Amino acid sequence: MSPTDSSSSPPSSSWRLFEDYGDNDDYDLVDDEDESDDEREITDEELQQYKAAFEASDGFDVPSFPGVFCRCLVTPVVLDAYTRETLNPLCVAAMDHYNYEKKTDYQFLKLEKANAQGARGLLYYLTFRFVGDS
Repeated sequence: MSPTDSSSSPPSSSWRLFEDYGDNDDYDLVDDEDESDDEREITDEELQQYKAAFEASDGFDVPSFPGVFCRCLVTPVVLDAYTRETLNPLCVAAMDHYNYEKKTDYQFLKLEKANAQGARGLLYYLTFRFVGDS
């Protein structure tokens, strides 16, 4: 399962949220009530860096911006015992789905990296090792 698999391309409107950012005073990605004093809005330069990385990797390899608050960014996940326990079953399910669709017999080994996007739920970008014969 490759993050650069061209079979699934992002929707053409994937950057609509970011294109509108700053163009309309009524459309604000930051809710002032939720923003803490130590968080700041993402800069235009950071946003361009993020967009380039997102497009190049389909969200699987994006930079982290500590102290930045911007809704809907895909951000790296710290892989500690809790997150591994939570995400490993999702990796197994993804591998099972891939095996079913592609008629392969790969087995999940280890979660290497995870990114997440929160927007009415969580969307995970999982990079993991696997073994098996196709």
